Amino acid sequence: MNSVVIATKRGIMDFQFLPVFQGLTEQELHDLEQIGAIRRQKFNKHMTVFHVGDLVHEIGIVLEGSVLIENNDLWGNKSILSRVEKGQVFAESYAFHEVPLMVDAIADEDSLILFLDVQRLMEEQKEIAKANGSEFNEEEARLKAREKMMLHAAKTDLAIRTGKATVKL
Repeated sequence: MNSVVIATKRGIMDFQFLPVFQGLTEQELHDLEQIGAIRRQKFNKHMTVFHVGDLVHEIGIVLEGSVLIENNDLWGNKSILSRVEKGQVFAESYAFHEVPLMVDAIADEDSLILFLDVQRLMEEQKEIAKANGSEFNEEEARLKAREKMMLHAAKTDLAIRTGKATVKL
């Protein structure tokens, strides 16, 4: 299996265990950046990454820091639903389903997030299919990608929680 590494200010992080990077080379990662399918963004502590009601088309992957997934009720009570740690993925269901967020994603500390643009990847796949003279079923592709992402996200979460993840720092 090819390894994809991403440099962070604390060292090199190997993302071969994340489903979105499995089988990718560093050149392919660079190509994804060139077509605008991935981007990195820094967030200071307490900055909003995604807000309730946003229509997101990107999956977030925490490279540094952590992100809280929060729910605020009608009475102003805040509930923390989860804490997304380094190497974990968030907003994948919203990105694949194209529905408004029902939660906030807030940087719990200074964080670096890698965003994978699902919409841009789908557009690229359509262009490739058209160039090859084949059909592209976007709904089927989204469903398959979502299923794979959810399965691997669960495995990744388990690996991180049990200390068996392949994150090198």
